[in-house]
Amino acid sequence: MGGTIGAERSGRGAADSGVTVRVGRLLQARRVRARLTQGVLADRAGKTQQWVSRVERGEVDLRLSDVETLLAATGARLVVQVASGAAAADDPDLVAEADMLGELEAFAGLYAYVWRRFAAVPYLVGGRLAALAQGLPVRPQWVDLLVAEPDLAAANAAITWLNATRWSDVNQDYTIYDLDLEAAFPRRFLMRNGLQLRVDVVPEVPPGIGVRVDELILRVVPLVRLVADDPDVSELAGRFAGMGLDRMKPDG
Repeated sequence: MGGTIGAERSGRGAADSGVTVRVGRLLQARRVRARLTQGVLADRAGKTQQWVSRVERGEVDLRLSDVETLLAATGARLVVQVASGAAAADDPDLVAEADMLGELEAFAGLYAYVWRRFAAVPYLVGGRLAALAQGLPVRPQWVDLLVAEPDLAAANAAITWLNATRWSDVNQDYTIYDLDLEAAFPRRFLMRNGLQLRVDVVPEVPPGIGVRVDELILRVVPLVRLVADDPDVSELAGRFAGMGLDRMKPDG
């Protein structure tokens, strides 16, 4: 297969907003379901972890042969179909209801090291992971944490153990080594294993809800508040409601 997915473009980070992003999200979903780190997937596919990370972020124009190799490394296979309209493919941002628990356990399990390092920090989990933990069938891409300003010292101590780099708006990549949450850079971090963490510093952490995931108790932002305050979760909730429940059930 010699075709290329995505349009030609120049400049780092100038990711295509369509197919390449969807392929990246699909690959990440398959990798998480298989409980693989980006490093393990890269070894299986004969690639580098940095390249796999860029693929998952939708920054690489892939050949079909690359997609086939990457999916095979997760235990899946590539099937190309042609369809029209909204029925062309499953939404890569949503999870089939039957797969929700597995997706939640697998994704939370990948971040076990983060939970251990932040054990002494009073945080809440927000974003898609919090929504999934409360029954909204969305696919997480990273972990969002809410940390209160009085707890910044403890949060900074935890961040230093993550072996991470920080997002640069100038370079459009994770190239900053200053991890101080009070520094004037985006609070977006990429760990060496390819996992992403985003931290939002607030004056006070709001009341949360405890959700058990395996042996872990996740303290999460309530879903009602997420839908009201988080544009991404709100848009996905509306998209799911517009599809109807039957769309999310597996065939057969």
